[in-house]
Amino acid sequence: MSRTVILYLIVSIALLVASIAVFRVIAPPPPDTIRFASGAANGAYAQTAQTYTDIFEEKGVTLEIVETTGSGDNLKLLRNGEVDAAIVQAGVAELSDAEAIRSLGAIFYEPLWVFYRNETGILESGLEDLRGFDDLTIAAGSETSGTRKLATDMLSQNGVSARLVALTGEAGAEALRTGEVDVLMSVSAPTATFITELLADPEISVLSFDRALAYERRTPYLSQVIFPEGGLNLEENLPSAPIELIAPVAQVVVREDLHPAVQALLIEAMVANHKAGTLLSAPDVFPTPDRADLPIADEAERYYENGPSFLRRYFPWSVANFLERAWV
Repeated sequence: MSRTVILYLIVSIALLVASIAVFRVIAPPPPDTIRFASGAANGAYAQTAQTYTDIFEEKGVTLEIVETTGSGDNLKLLRNGEVDAAIVQAGVAELSDAEAIRSLGAIFYEPLWVFYRNETGILESGLEDLRGFDDLTIAAGSETSGTRKLATDMLSQNGVSARLVALTGEAGAEALRTGEVDVLMSVSAPTATFITELLADPEISVLSFDRALAYERRTPYLSQVIFPEGGLNLEENLPSAPIELIAPVAQVVVREDLHPAVQALLIEAMVANHKAGTLLSAPDVFPTPDRADLPIADEAERYYENGPSFLRRYFPWSVANFLERAWV
């Protein structure tokens, strides 16, 4: 082999190595493991996060689920860089979170359910809304939960002074049934077991928000939603009448510096799992940038405006990711 050929091979190999090094610096590959903060075990957030893991697994990426007590903890973990992404209730983030956290969009409504014991006298008072809850004991979630933040804001808007107890969900429902508390306020999916049980309990009433539209117009992250008559059980007609509710959205949020390819994969999971609709929303309503209370990520904005990129529409995720990095 001539000296010229050898020199040519050495230069070619050197250029190839340099190109790969520059390529990885300018457009590094996405990480192969993502930490995702969900919520309490068996809750709506945890169940949703679990459905995302299958899509990530298909692409060779591990979605490590971190169970938490809810939105407040999720935001804290994101701020500290302990997780890469999370599900967070709209209305819980602080103004400063907009500097380093981005929303990929809302994925479903999570209504505020308000149940109260009939013996509280609210039904007889003629004031069947939050203004009738003065001086009552209310189970309203832990201090860092999205339920507590929403409950506190709404009671304040109505000039209500009440004793708040750090219970919600199943534990709050049990406290309501035993008389330990007078009221349960809980942000929850309508399919939760305790919702069905309380709606069927003759000693318990559910608050229908007659002024839901006012809350929606006054609060950017809230929506007026109607839970339909018979929505849980047509044979038993449960509930026996439509219930007017107010609902923040649950949104998927990420650290601003999360790799764009991972953000695109999260959006793919959001579309696959939430496009079909629920008892509270028609098909194709979610995912959406509407009602999110954090800045929408650039990757998500592009998706909502144009759909998946050309490469992601026609190539497997790994190939599309490689080509997009090479294009950079």
